[in-house]
Amino acid sequence: MAAIDLREALRFIASGGASTLFNLVAVAVARLFMPYDVALLCGIAAGISSSYLLTKMFAFRAREWASVGGEAARFLAVYGFGTVLYFLTAVFVRAQMVAQGADLAISDFAGVIAGAAVMTVTGYFGHRYFTYRTAKGGAL
Repeated sequence: MAAIDLREALRFIASGGASTLFNLVAVAVARLFMPYDVALLCGIAAGISSSYLLTKMFAFRAREWASVGGEAARFLAVYGFGTVLYFLTAVFVRAQMVAQGADLAISDFAGVIAGAAVMTVTGYFGHRYFTYRTAKGGAL
């Protein structure tokens, strides 16, 4: 069994990109009518909702809806875990770069990229083996 299905992984990355775009558009539209903090919450809701649907239907092609409650809970657990790792990685990378004398803006950007990369990898494997169990052989 291959640990990675390249097509599935590419669909997962495309789903994440599209969900990020939905988040940004939702914030921009909501900002026309609402305060910034409320608009951010709208963006988060749009991002997570679109991420769940795109990850389920497009990336992992999970068409079953009978167990959507448990699946959604697993999705949120993987998403939450990935978010924590994203944050910790971004803060760590930024701190290490700043300690080495790197430019602050470059350090900030590098932290975000490193965190996003870690979240992408953990999200892919978490959803592949735990949420949707698309790897042959099921869960780990």
